[in-house]
Amino acid sequence: MLRIKSVTLKGFKTFAQQTEFTFGSGVTAIVGPNGCGKSNVADAIRWCLGEQSFGLLRSKRTVDVIFSGSDRKARQGMAAVSIVLDNEAGELSIDFSEVEITRRAYRDGDNEYLINGQKVRLQEITQLLGPSGLGRRAYAVIGQGLIDRVLSLRPEERRALFEEAAGITGYQQKRHAALRRLGATQLNLDRVRDVLTELSPRLASLKRQADRALERLQIETDLKELLQVWYGFQWHRTLSDLTQARQKAEHDRISTQSRRDRLDEVRAGLDDLRLRQTRLRAEQGERNQISEARHRRTAEVIRRLAVSQERLRQVAARRDDLEAERRRLHAEKEAVQQRLEELRVELELVQGRRDSCQQTVDRLQSQLAQREKERNAAQERWREAAAAARKAESQVAELRSRLEQLDERRAALNGRLAQYEDDIRQRSEAAKEAAADLTALEAENAESTSEVDRVHAEMHALSSSIEAGTVALRTVEEEGNRDQRELERLQTRLDLLRPVRGEGTVYASAVRSILQASEQGRLQGILGTVASRVQVPAQLERAIEVALGAALQNVIAETWRDARGAIDYLTSEGAGRATFLPLDRLRSGGPIPAPSSNGILGNAASSVQFDSEVSPAIHHLLQRVWIANDLEAARHALDLHSDHSRNGRRPNDLASNYVALPTVVTLGGEIIRPGGAVTGGNDGRRQRRSVLAWEREARELPAELGRAKSKARLAEEKMRATRLEVEGQTRRRADLERQRQRLLRDVQRRQAALERARLHAARSEQEAAWHLRGLDQTSSELAALDTNEAQVRAALKEAAVTLADARERASLTERAAQTGPDGMLLRLADLRAEAAAAQENLNNRRALEADQRRSLIRIDSQLRSLSDRQTELVEEADGLRCDISRASAEERELDAERDTHQRKVAELDSDLRQLDRELARAEEEERAGQQLVLQTESDWNASRLALQRTEDRLQSLRREIRQDFGLADMEEAAGLAYQPPLPLQALVAQLPVVQELPAGLKDDVRETRARVRRLSNVNPEAPREYEEAASRFRFLQTQADDLERAARDLQQVISELDNRMEGELRRTFDAVSTEFDSFFRLLLQGGTAQISMTEPADILNTGVEIYARLPGKRTQSLDLLSGGERSLTACALVFAILRVSPTPFCVLDEVDATLDEANVDRLRTAMDLLRERTQFIVITHNRRTLEIANSIFGITMGDDGVSRVISLRLEKGELPSHLPANSETV
Repeated sequence: MLRIKSVTLKGFKTFAQQTEFTFGSGVTAIVGPNGCGKSNVADAIRWCLGEQSFGLLRSKRTVDVIFSGSDRKARQGMAAVSIVLDNEAGELSIDFSEVEITRRAYRDGDNEYLINGQKVRLQEITQLLGPSGLGRRAYAVIGQGLIDRVLSLRPEERRALFEEAAGITGYQQKRHAALRRLGATQLNLDRVRDVLTELSPRLASLKRQADRALERLQIETDLKELLQVWYGFQWHRTLSDLTQARQKAEHDRISTQSRRDRLDEVRAGLDDLRLRQTRLRAEQGERNQISEARHRRTAEVIRRLAVSQERLRQVAARRDDLEAERRRLHAEKEAVQQRLEELRVELELVQGRRDSCQQTVDRLQSQLAQREKERNAAQERWREAAAAARKAESQVAELRSRLEQLDERRAALNGRLAQYEDDIRQRSEAAKEAAADLTALEAENAESTSEVDRVHAEMHALSSSIEAGTVALRTVEEEGNRDQRELERLQTRLDLLRPVRGEGTVYASAVRSILQASEQGRLQGILGTVASRVQVPAQLERAIEVALGAALQNVIAETWRDARGAIDYLTSEGAGRATFLPLDRLRSGGPIPAPSSNGILGNAASSVQFDSEVSPAIHHLLQRVWIANDLEAARHALDLHSDHSRNGRRPNDLASNYVALPTVVTLGGEIIRPGGAVTGGNDGRRQRRSVLAWEREARELPAELGRAKSKARLAEEKMRATRLEVEGQTRRRADLERQRQRLLRDVQRRQAALERARLHAARSEQEAAWHLRGLDQTSSELAALDTNEAQVRAALKEAAVTLADARERASLTERAAQTGPDGMLLRLADLRAEAAAAQENLNNRRALEADQRRSLIRIDSQLRSLSDRQTELVEEADGLRCDISRASAEERELDAERDTHQRKVAELDSDLRQLDRELARAEEEERAGQQLVLQTESDWNASRLALQRTEDRLQSLRREIRQDFGLADMEEAAGLAYQPPLPLQALVAQLPVVQELPAGLKDDVRETRARVRRLSNVNPEAPREYEEAASRFRFLQTQADDLERAARDLQQVISELDNRMEGELRRTFDAVSTEFDSFFRLLLQGGTAQISMTEPADILNTGVEIYARLPGKRTQSLDLLSGGERSLTACALVFAILRVSPTPFCVLDEVDATLDEANVDRLRTAMDLLRERTQFIVITHNRRTLEIANSIFGITMGDDGVSRVISLRLEKGELPSHLPANSETV
């Protein structure tokens, strides 16, 4: 049968070290003192089997089940409990003879569940243990609280015990799951029916809209057929008008150009005169500048002359000042030398006085030695007198000996008094120390409280920082998501461009055929299209596109033969027409350099990039094209180019009558043809990407994709760094929380110490009061002793008088012996002081002499410095005189040059007046020629205006065609900017050539347009929407039928589960009722007990009532039973449930705590009846309970707060006399 083989704990509550319990069959007892951790074993078993209620585990959160550490043992980071079950009988649905179930918990709140070392979910453990009776049964682990609660439960709550015993909890879970599925099914069915109700009327409306949409589609098809004939006639007639307008404009242009050339010659001569005038005026300006420079130079010379003269005057004044300073220093030097001579004389006098004092001191010291001999003789006489006094003292010794007994008694009392005083002093010091300790503890307590507040404030700041970091992390994640979306967009765009570029779908069908044949090797020498071989900056794309027009799709070939071969290929394949540029046959005029004027960006050929291989083709197309900012800049540049071209022609040179004019395009897409035609405007409805844009995007997208990948990678790194920072702050906050908890425990510990210190201080005060009472009693005894002593001392008084006389004589002798040479000593001290003063005076004079000598050295240094400065001033004065002489000579030279320059300026003014007269005559001739040019230009402008109107009419007609047809393939006039439509033949309309308009066509078009307008409110998507809605309606109808069948099936399953649960619960209830009465009689030695249902008709929701009648008593309420009677009644009910539905093992945690020995014996008897089918683990203090155990585990706790275990294997009935007080795990 299934049983528990071992339990291993590590880090769980007080079991810090790995501890293993090995259980055999039968009964295992666990003993130990209170607080050693016995009940933690039961908690560990309950926890490992999946218990989620922290209340049953005597905890509040996950970290409470992890060893929290002590003063001698560090805390653990993980708690782990493993239970090994014997599955030899195969009761568990797993192919292992032993099953190890492990649960781990970490301080971050995470839990892990393992079966035989493999990670699983809690649900899998519950499903594995459910059939064996170890699922979530409340009576697999029975504590004292459960025993009390069995009888206190309400009847409805007590039913759960019987449901567990009946094993219907699995059925209940299935029933609840079926009810949830039934509710969800019914909710989905209601939703589907609501959608069907809403969808039914919409189907009819969509059907009507779809019919109208199909009708309008047919009318639009008829209208397009009519418009093709109408636009074909209008388009070709406008093309003919355009050809005639161009011929007229060209004739007027040639006439205008001839007169412009003549005007340019006149202007060239005028420019020469103006150039001469400019040169003469420039020369005049230069001479004026030279004159101004000479004036400035003369002023500078005069200024330098005045400055030099002023500096010479200042140098002379400085020399006079230095001479006066030299005379003052010489006088000061003489005074210092005189003072040195005076100090020398004073030093000689002071040294003489010091020598005289020293001789007198030596004489007095010899006299003092003679006096010392005489004092020694007097001291000898004093010693004799002192001996006589001691003899007198011996005479009173006998009287004093009579006081010895009194002195001893006094000494004893004084000793006792001193002892009391010492004790009082010690108590006082102890009280002071206690007060100091109390103050220190209060200060430490306040400091700890302050530290707790600081940690709390830091935690609050960290929480704010974590919140800000979380916001920053979300911001970084959003940026990373945006970068990722941009990366995906670019990748998608690149994936779309590759097939478009590879298949050539942006080119005409003929060009695409040529490119494909070249890639397949069927054609040779094909270098690609113009659009694919030229690289254009984005800002110039519009201008280059307009300049090249249809030439963007021209095919570049290496030779004429290659181009001819491609044309033959198109002809044979019938693939259409294309234009080729053979590089060996291209001929074009020379480039037209762009002027360097404002608004002109340069020559188009030099503004784009291309390989040298295709250089002839690109120059052929673009070297005579300019790029301008706008039309105004383009017109101005063309006017300047025409003027310069006329000025550079030779007279009577007919070949130079023609002026090579460029084509000018603007950034906005306008184009000015060499003939003067201007094309511009904006077709707002034509929004398409040019071939150049496709090519540029295909080239740039890989680089953009690389940058986007780098940016996304950097965003990911930043997001990872921010996440790590937030996680670090979170860990720091957790550390601070643990620190705060530790500080709170320190505060509680200090508060307890503070209370103990207060108690100690109170005891010290009581002891001090007791010692004070003893001190008062001893003082009274000493007062009585003083009375007895006074009588003895009166007798001693007479002897003391005699002793006083003897001492008086000794005192007189002592004074004579002590008389010494005090006067001589005073005189000697005065002489020594006088000698010291003389020495001090001598030292002062010497220091003063040294200061004077240093002053003399300083004066000599200053005199030398003055001499050097005087020499420098003499040299400076000589230099200034030379400067004054040179400046005077330079001033005279400048005056002479000024006169010569004035004569040359007068001659230049005369030449300028003559040139002004010639320039006036040339300007008059220019005005006359300009009038003639204006007249011819007016005629030319009229021709160009007519041409422009014809082109505008053609463009307007093109817009109407595209508005009606979208894409259309039309015959184009030469010279007009035109981009052929994309080669989408299914979408491109073909305009026929119509020479004569059919009768009534215009009316047919007008009537058909009116029919289209009448159907303007038609939804074009209605057919598709109708088909989608109908398909969805059919699908939802099928889903509704399936949901109804599913609901019926679930209701049938619920009914079957209810019937099965009622049967199992009724059989279990009857069996438990019988066993309950049997165990009740066994445990209480008689009486009767029974259980009954409060609602027998509704057994699944009924309550369970318990009735008990003790031996010799009437049936009474359970609340009136004693504690032991309640425990035995509850045990009888639990044992009855175990008999009917046994569990593989059962843990009893101190269920015998309230029972006496007799009741314990009966409890043992009941356990004997169940031990064959149930393995018991008993946690107890009772020795009688231990006698039934097959093995015993003793648990104790050391100073480090860690529980330790020792195991004993016993024979039946054997009980150890004692358990070890402290032992390691065995």
